[in-house]
Amino acid sequence: MNPLWLSQVRGILRLELRKNLFSMRAMPLYLLASTPLLAAALFIMVSSFSGIPEDVRGPVGASTFFAYFFQFVLNFPVYFGCAWIFMNLFRGEVLDRSLHYYFLAPVRRDVLVAGKYVSALVSTAIVFIGTTATCFLSLYSFLGGWGNGGLAIGGQGVTQLVTYLFVVGLACLGYGAVFLAVGLFLRNPVVPALILFLWEGANPLLPGLQEGQHHVLPAVALPGSTGGGPAGVDRGAGLRMDRGAGPGGVHRADPGAVGYAHPTDGGRLRLRLSARRSPCVSRLSRPSPPVSRRCRCQTTS
Repeated sequence: MNPLWLSQVRGILRLELRKNLFSMRAMPLYLLASTPLLAAALFIMVSSFSGIPEDVRGPVGASTFFAYFFQFVLNFPVYFGCAWIFMNLFRGEVLDRSLHYYFLAPVRRDVLVAGKYVSALVSTAIVFIGTTATCFLSLYSFLGGWGNGGLAIGGQGVTQLVTYLFVVGLACLGYGAVFLAVGLFLRNPVVPALILFLWEGANPLLPGLQEGQHHVLPAVALPGSTGGGPAGVDRGAGLRMDRGAGPGGVHRADPGAVGYAHPTDGGRLRLRLSARRSPCVSRLSRPSPPVSRRCRCQTTS
């Protein structure tokens, strides 16, 4: 890349970080980022008086509880925080009547967009990664996750924490690109943000048309299983392939295991294997022999 472009991106990054983190524009971002902290503090206060439930105690219980708590973090504050910051990168400049200062400078338009995008990505990642780490450490320590296999060095809790922070960074990256494009081309970005939010909520009903969370959430563990991942998920436990397992070659694993398997991909896998194994389907899918063209003979009486 041109060194001049890199220096211009760094200059835009310094200017935009001040606007995104140290101005009145950052107030909604901080309010959204504080909602998980308030929810975690409220849970700790209530549990201190009423007692910690037995099913969320210990490293396994803490992992299970935070796996559900993280859904709230990803669906509400991260989504709307990214929508607020990225949609106002250019829309806010237009409302403040300050965008022409960038256009008067000798900066390419694509360099300007790249600098603003990087600044918003760094701002949202710093805020929401810090919020996620604070909630995880406070809830994990309160629920007794510091024991063996917990937050000790090399324990499972450290791997979970790194994975959750990585997922938050990916969410900021993906949501930021979408909301930046929406803010560039649409005058009122509130309605598209609500439509995308409803689309995200319909992910379980539309497995083949899923948005960002379909690609982000498989990195987050489903609670209550064994194997790799943040909460001990064995993603291969959902479907097992065996040549002697019937015409489809697919059978379910034991019911106690919880795994991740995309329903659409699994359906294609079962259809493909059943078409390969089943004699009826293979007979039907076998190409028919070519039909010879019959000639009509005209006879004269």
